[in-house]
Amino acid sequence: MALNSPKVLATLRFALLSDFFAFSGTALVDTVRFWDAQAATILLRFAVGIISLVAWRDVGRLSRGRQRKPWEFPSVVASQASALPLLFIPISIELSSRVHDRWDIGVFCITLLLLIVAVVVLFGAIMEHPAGLLKGAWVVVVALLPLAGAIQFWYLTFFKPTYERPRVNVVAHLDDVGRYKGVTHMRATVELENIGAAEVNVLGAMYTVTGHAVESPDHVLTNGELSANLGMPWRVTSADLSPFKGLVKIGRLVRPGGHLTPGQKFSTSFVFDVKNDAQEKLRLTVHLSLLTRIGSDLGPFKPCESHVRRDGAKVNPEITLPEACFQTAVPAQSWLRLELGDRPVARTAVIFPMEPSRGQPYMQTRFQYVDREVADEKGLRGIAQLGEIDPFVVSRGFTSSVEYRLDP
Repeated sequence: MALNSPKVLATLRFALLSDFFAFSGTALVDTVRFWDAQAATILLRFAVGIISLVAWRDVGRLSRGRQRKPWEFPSVVASQASALPLLFIPISIELSSRVHDRWDIGVFCITLLLLIVAVVVLFGAIMEHPAGLLKGAWVVVVALLPLAGAIQFWYLTFFKPTYERPRVNVVAHLDDVGRYKGVTHMRATVELENIGAAEVNVLGAMYTVTGHAVESPDHVLTNGELSANLGMPWRVTSADLSPFKGLVKIGRLVRPGGHLTPGQKFSTSFVFDVKNDAQEKLRLTVHLSLLTRIGSDLGPFKPCESHVRRDGAKVNPEITLPEACFQTAVPAQSWLRLELGDRPVARTAVIFPMEPSRGQPYMQTRFQYVDREVADEKGLRGIAQLGEIDPFVVSRGFTSSVEYRLDP
């Protein structure tokens, strides 16, 4: 079949019209729902969609009584060259996905066909380079140069601050406000300040006040004690070598799903009493898990289980630590990622050691794909995690602590 036959050109026109609806349609949806995160690509997709529509019109015209090959139309070459990088986006999303339903496979196949058409047209243009083609294609490309200024503005105003990791300054204080009959009245103060350029969403924010013993001044750590302390991953701070006495107080600082805007400060204080002979020093620890705001706020938080292994088998209940776990869907950055992605969730768990000697509670956030039900060889059903996202570059965890000595 000749490349300039009516059937080939009709197929090309269908592909160009598909490009127009695909790029313009997704750009329109993202304009309404994901403008902040996709402003530059929205403008680019609208522009490529218009070029594809112009190319569709040009191919439908007869020129000098003969049908021309696809790459003899400057608008066709320009449209396919512009569409090529955009068509790689849904393909890359689906290739990295672990869940492939009918909708995903359909979109992948259609995109792959459009990509093949673009490659064939560009390959033919490079091989034959008909006269006047490059000149005409360059005219179209130069016409798109004004978008460069818009892209730069979007990058500096939206993209760069939005895709930076959270930057929050944490200040914690423990103060003695009075004593009476062996009881010390304490006041704890926590201050948070968003010193970054982007708004941050809170996945988890809590404080703990724990009691600890103070080692004798003449005590020297043995190799066994050193190995035991460094081999306990639930020990949070670098100064955690002192024996743990117990949890005195715990609470949330900011509700899950809350936020801190750039420059916003959060401050809270609370008072509590401790018996001087129950512990020798106090430690106030602040745990934060933050996610840079992209597109929309976090959705509702639901209970979850974070101690489930990927193979579907639960951890031995004798060593499983009690926990408070909540999860929320990670906000999508575009319509394509919302539809083709695996809809990851952020799971934030506060884990409490079962034995006091194991140390204070700690908080952990994991970004994971949705779960699925599985059955083992005995028919017992369980939950298997499909995988973890490592990591979301716009997330960050903070742990800060301060100590106060209770002198007799």
